[in-house]
Amino acid sequence: MRHSLFLLLTAASGLGLAALGLAALGARRLLADQAATRVEADLLRASDPTRRFSEADLVGLPEPARRYLRHAIALGTPLAAVCRLSMVGTMTPTPGAPPVALTATETLAPRSGFVWTAEARMRGLPVRVRDHYHRGEGGVDVTALGVVPVPLGGHADDVARSARGRLVGEAVWCPTALVPPGVTWEAVDDGRARFT
Repeated sequence: MRHSLFLLLTAASGLGLAALGLAALGARRLLADQAATRVEADLLRASDPTRRFSEADLVGLPEPARRYLRHAIALGTPLAAVCRLSMVGTMTPTPGAPPVALTATETLAPRSGFVWTAEARMRGLPVRVRDHYHRGEGGVDVTALGVVPVPLGGHADDVARSARGRLVGEAVWCPTALVPPGVTWEAVDDGRARFT
């Protein structure tokens, strides 16, 4: 009887610890979701598309910049500083690995930052990846089964630098945010221009 009671108490304490661990993982997920929601709200506040794109916005810009902006933005388009993107596709998580199908959404404000959230299945398990850059800080958060964190490693400065590079590279998806003021264009040569 004593042995059975000990086994019962041990099993109960193990279940209690498992429940506590699951609750902690759930709380971590909730806090991460709330932080991402706050960043997205801050990025969306940056947009006040009361101005509309016109030829006057191109005055003084280098010719390659004028060509790009004329091609990317229709006259009369509101000059939004932020856009929301939806994506469906595949990505290869590691070189040589098979591609993984995913869906993703992104809030992109080229002058401020981004939040990208992707959902996929890897080895049959649901995985969520959230990548962000905001106010000089970048990060990547990967969870399996909705709550189990997957460690990636990497130094915070490297992650922020990589995320900042992604932000600049993806700016073309929101060309209305690349219209001055607030953006400076300079000619590189007759066919290229650089924005800051």
